[in-house]
Amino acid sequence: MPIGFQPVLRLVASLALILIPRGAFAQEAEAAVSGLNSGDVAWVLTSSAIVLMMTIPGLALFYGGLVRGKNVLSILMLCFVTAAVVSVTWVLWGYSIAFGPDAGGGLIGDLSLIGLRGVGWEAGPDENIPPQTFMVFQLMFAIILVTSISLIVAVISAKLLGKMKRYRDTDPNRNEKLAEGA
Repeated sequence: MPIGFQPVLRLVASLALILIPRGAFAQEAEAAVSGLNSGDVAWVLTSSAIVLMMTIPGLALFYGGLVRGKNVLSILMLCFVTAAVVSVTWVLWGYSIAFGPDAGGGLIGDLSLIGLRGVGWEAGPDENIPPQTFMVFQLMFAIILVTSISLIVAVISAKLLGKMKRYRDTDPNRNEKLAEGA
């Protein structure tokens, strides 16, 4: 490690030792007042991380094994892009439509929570987790649902196109049909 970097590293380490415990005690005091249960929050966030790991590497590798070797990277990128698009959609209006106040006779929510307006970190009196944590938990399931459907469509279409290509290549009258069509 260069000598000039050591003072910066010591400064960062000392600031971390000073600031982290104060923030932790402040969060515990705030949680005691608002009724949050730190165990419930930790479990919901851990579950969210597990579902995310099921989506990005899990589904990507599973469905990557069902396609040709040259298409595995495409499947992995499809997982990443789907996760990004669903995340943005969920934050902008998806959460509001799914969990907002009823607008269509109880079937759909209104857009009062669009852009997560009014969805904060303070839990209500009868809630154990903050609404933001619940939003992240539900987001992970929205991601895995849309990713699963898009991967199923991709694999099925790849298999069908592969069969169609094999049929085209094995047609004995292919050259004659091409000559007649030209």
